[in-house]
Amino acid sequence: MTRTEISEELRSVISGKTLDAVFPPLVFLLANGLFGLIRAAAIAAAFSLLLVAFRRYHKKSWKYAFSGFLGVIIAAGFALIANNAANYYFPKIITSAGLVTLSLVSLGLKKPLAAWLSHLSRGWELDWFWHPDIRPAYSEVTLFWLALFAVRGILQFILLINNNLAGPGIDEFRTHAPKPWRGQTRGF
Repeated sequence: MTRTEISEELRSVISGKTLDAVFPPLVFLLANGLFGLIRAAAIAAAFSLLLVAFRRYHKKSWKYAFSGFLGVIIAAGFALIANNAANYYFPKIITSAGLVTLSLVSLGLKKPLAAWLSHLSRGWELDWFWHPDIRPAYSEVTLFWLALFAVRGILQFILLINNNLAGPGIDEFRTHAPKPWRGQTRGF
């Protein structure tokens, strides 16, 4: 690939759908640290909704931003129900497991996931991706994704289950509350 091609690919990723998926969790993370769980959920949802409005106003595809908004609502729901900000990322674990499964199945069927997603995002003819000289490259990318999704899912799961303190929360510590403790539910 030339520098121009790499630059064009990076620009398409940065200016498009990827930001709709990356920014809301970052907004949630920052808002949770500053304002607490309930406000963080509201701020992340509002930010996602603003992305939808921004895409619509500029007459760009808003479907990915809207699916990101729905993802924020689901993730925030997990966090609010559990009263634990770490649970915001639980849907990501499920997504990682699903992507690992899809990658494995697609490779087994010799129809790599990377080719399907490239077809959906670029609109190129699907048969081109199955050409015997093209498919191996998309299979390699799918194998790389498989490894990435697996590592990401495992790390997310480890962080989720190990992110609970066994001792008292800071308020319980300060008031010398007896066991059983509720524990720390936000911030570390």
